[in-house]
Amino acid sequence: MDLHLKRSLLIGLSALSLLILPLIATLTIADFNWSSFDFIVFGLLLFVFGTAISWARVLKGTKRFAVIIGLILLLLLLWVELGVGILGTPLAGS
Repeated sequence: MDLHLKRSLLIGLSALSLLILPLIATLTIADFNWSSFDFIVFGLLLFVFGTAISWARVLKGTKRFAVIIGLILLLLLLWVELGVGILGTPLAGS
């Protein structure tokens, strides 16, 4: 199996495993209700940012550190914006 395919598979499985927690919460907690669209969007966010971080690992020194930290901060900002709308964009959740 190709190294890139293995890495993509590992990233995808990691994203799916992180989606287990909101699935359990959706099934057990009445106030926590994610739709299938929420799961798809969050899964895509995790996969895309996981792949981007994987590519950023090729960089050297402080550039790699800065790019990875920037990607993590962008992921958190997008996640919060989609969830509660701190910036007031059309992407904001309800």
